[in-house]
Amino acid sequence: MVTINMTRHDINSFYKKVPEEQRGLFLDFLEDHPYSTISFQGKDFKYISSGKGENILVFLHGALVRPDMWFYSILKLEEKFRIIAPFFPPYGIGVQEAADFIRSVLEKEKISKAVLIGYSYGGGVAQYFAEKYPEKVETLVLSHTGLLRKKTGTQKLTRAYKVLRITPFFLLKLLFKKRIAYYPDSSWNEFHQAYFKEIFSKLGKPLLLAYLANSIKATEDLPDNIEHKRKWHGKTILFATKDDKDAFKYLNSLKELYKNSEDYVFDESGRHHMIFLFPEKYAQILSQYLE
Repeated sequence: MVTINMTRHDINSFYKKVPEEQRGLFLDFLEDHPYSTISFQGKDFKYISSGKGENILVFLHGALVRPDMWFYSILKLEEKFRIIAPFFPPYGIGVQEAADFIRSVLEKEKISKAVLIGYSYGGGVAQYFAEKYPEKVETLVLSHTGLLRKKTGTQKLTRAYKVLRITPFFLLKLLFKKRIAYYPDSSWNEFHQAYFKEIFSKLGKPLLLAYLANSIKATEDLPDNIEHKRKWHGKTILFATKDDKDAFKYLNSLKELYKNSEDYVFDESGRHHMIFLFPEKYAQILSQYLE
């Protein structure tokens, strides 16, 4: 399964080719940002708490990865903001449970209101949280994410489950390698590849199937009206990348749903992994919109 902490073997095996400065930043971040624990629904869940300041940022990570995907942005922002970054296990938790988990963390940390920043799957969690707990949201930031949908979402996930079930694992490995191919303009290619190779090494087909099965159930339990309207009408910021085949197609629909929104489209060729391939640019733009 995807674990929170890396072992020394992980570091030596996967990150040895990462440029020294980048590897140092990442490993120092891991050492300096230990996880706090909270009991939620009878189990122990983890989250990062760091930074200082009156304004609070809640960073919500993508599917099957970890809060440390945000490490560069957190390092750049934690001098001015207090930061919470929950870890969502890849099994047994849907967007509804994830939203309640976030609320529990905010209550434990005595936080009444925060800026929610969700990337990919984390953007879906952020959308649901803003619907269920709008009084807890200062600003909603949806980055490289799709629409939170019930019927169409369930259909799409069910098709993906059926395809995955009959796909040999070696083909999944080939698709994975294509997804982390080199991007000519990025100086973070080695880190990008190392991070996802480490993540993928802890995944297997059973876990991926379990993740999809849980996602199907969670999507089926969404409210019926979630597809076409939103209760949240507060300030919303939308981030996207032009060549992101996973999420860019949803940008206009998100703008329609969130009338009080502004958007920024990255020109870099970062596809769905913009934050990994161009972390400096991503952190710079995020900082500008937050400040």
